[in-house]
Amino acid sequence: MDKTLCALLILLASGAATADPAPFGLELGIITQGQAGIRYPLRPVGINALTLGEQFDLDGRLLPVAGLKQVRLIFGQDRLLLAVVAHGVRERYDALYRSLTCKYRAAEPSGSVGGERHARFIDGNCEITLVVPPGGDDLELSYIHRRLWEEIAARQERAVVEWRFREAPQL
Repeated sequence: MDKTLCALLILLASGAATADPAPFGLELGIITQGQAGIRYPLRPVGINALTLGEQFDLDGRLLPVAGLKQVRLIFGQDRLLLAVVAHGVRERYDALYRSLTCKYRAAEPSGSVGGERHARFIDGNCEITLVVPPGGDDLELSYIHRRLWEEIAARQERAVVEWRFREAPQL
């Protein structure tokens, strides 16, 4: 009986360790536009230039995190959530940093360069960054799924190939 319970706990813990982050209850790479729209009132803001999927804004004051102003949800063409980018008051940096440190693995030491404060974390297939730009009023907290980075890299590679193809006849 004890061995079965231990095996079950190990399986549950390993499953939780491999899950992607779910900022505001929205799991990246899993939740669809429709599911997000049921959970929160979303305002469409057009097509995202990087993902070619739809993007929506959400009033940050509706979320249980103090100091948030606006949150953008970015979906892929397959209608799955690929990124969450939240803007909030810069005074919340330290509190948010402490919360993120408790929950996620730091990808690099946090720091300050040229007046910019930043921290970067990794969890599952996602990168989490917390940034306060120099002279800016807002902080930015972003959760970006690896699929978005892969789509950006593929698009850049295609652009280089197309540029070379158009340039070759000119030489």
